Amino acid sequence: MSLNNVVKCSQKNKRVLIVGAGGFIGTNLVRSLSSVNNEVRAISRSFLDERPIENVVRIKADLSDAVLVREHCEWADYVVYLVTESTPATASTNVVGSAEKDIIEALKFFELCVEMRIKKLIYMSSGGTVYGDTKQIPTPESTVLDPRNAYAVAKVAVENYLAIYHQLHDLDYIILRVSNPYGPYQYATKKQGVIGGFGGLACKSEPVSLWGDGSIIRDYLYIDDLCEAIVKAIEYSGDHRVFNIASGIGHSLNEVLDLIRATGLEVKVESKSCENVGVKTSVLDITMANAELGWSPKTVIGDGISSFVAWYRQSGHQ
Repeated sequence: MSLNNVVKCSQKNKRVLIVGAGGFIGTNLVRSLSSVNNEVRAISRSFLDERPIENVVRIKADLSDAVLVREHCEWADYVVYLVTESTPATASTNVVGSAEKDIIEALKFFELCVEMRIKKLIYMSSGGTVYGDTKQIPTPESTVLDPRNAYAVAKVAVENYLAIYHQLHDLDYIILRVSNPYGPYQYATKKQGVIGGFGGLACKSEPVSLWGDGSIIRDYLYIDDLCEAIVKAIEYSGDHRVFNIASGIGHSLNEVLDLIRATGLEVKVESKSCENVGVKTSVLDITMANAELGWSPKTVIGDGISSFVAWYRQSGHQ
């Protein structure tokens, strides 16, 4: 299967501002949204890929630069908010700092969106952490949220605040609870993302640290499918606000390692003992996204991993 990392989207001639656009998801989303003549402005402190793209303006800035951010927010029709300063691992080591960055900064930006009369805001939440341990697998959006770390608590808090902004100010929004995305521009050095981490290390002939026995199950989503879901959320005009965006299929860490080996790579594993592996199984129910957004993932995990490994080898990050 050939994957070209550009999702053709039907949302034409819209002005879309992507905030936090320089990372793994943003880099791919910029390409997708610009592919059919949308005007895109991408704000980030830095960018993984700075090559020129037609209809795209990149702005190196921090959200604290109020004047610059206001200018671009005023220009936009739609906003995709990708900013996340912390990770599940780092948030718990600096709870106050992560709350200031991931909650307070988001609220300040939402205030600006209200003032600038943004047509719709798309917020990237975490389907892998906000549900906690749940008996219902796959897990639907109606499940009571049970965040178990500071990162997930911040995501849930922002979700709730968005509902308040809609109630008070009629801010239109969509929350996407995304599983575990992977694909091009996900680097092992970022220490987030199992497939990007394992695959990148294997490409460099470096050992992979496997915590526990490898039986932990997660739901992995190829980045092209995630970008298509974001496009669908921008286009959506229904009443639902929250969608799981995932493959809907679970795979263990051991399965992921075997699929990486199937690409021809040798994977050296260093087993690490771990008493607390967190949530044992996380798989999301994507029925709602299919019914309301008309979206479903197209990339099977074996093809996605093969495409990622091929990209990584060609990218020069050996």
